[in-house]
Amino acid sequence: AAFAANLIFNNHVKDVLETGLNLARNRNKWRSDLQVGERYSRKDVCRLLNWESNQQSTIYGYKVDTFSNSCPIFVTYHKADDVEGSIAYEDEFISPSVFKWMSRSNRRIDSSELKPIIEARSNGLRLPLFLKKDDNEGIDFYYLGDVLPLDNSIEQQYMPDDNEKKLPVVKFEFELKQPVESALYKYFQD
Repeated sequence: AAFAANLIFNNHVKDVLETGLNLARNRNKWRSDLQVGERYSRKDVCRLLNWESNQQSTIYGYKVDTFSNSCPIFVTYHKADDVEGSIAYEDEFISPSVFKWMSRSNRRIDSSELKPIIEARSNGLRLPLFLKKDDNEGIDFYYLGDVLPLDNSIEQQYMPDDNEKKLPVVKFEFELKQPVESALYKYFQD
């Protein structure tokens, strides 16, 4: 009540806020949504997708958030040579417009975890795709745009773990809403 009653103080606070937002937008290229080609941490993504809380520590590759109806997908394109067989996914570009992606291991096509992703075309689930070339790039990922699963591209497959045991995994082919810019596409392929 005291804040609203003191017009001079109120005007100063509004001025500070407007100045800060103006500087952020114009000097630091601040945006309230993800920008294709920009780099983001998992924490940034939780904020920009309007998740109720920061869940960066529980996003292992992907996570469906029902509050925001989104499921960011994080991919390290070139896996380390010593990575465990059970997480050596064969995620790769098929073309600048199509990305092949594998679910976590020990997942089947009827898994409740994967159902929202499989039905993303009908349920409106937002699937933003994030890539980094390798672990040497740190914690930030390039946002490549939103994706949707291509019809008839979802398949149950199996991958060997370090003991040659076959683990179930689901293969998707995602269509990017806009093709990856050629320089970034080449960067990931090298």
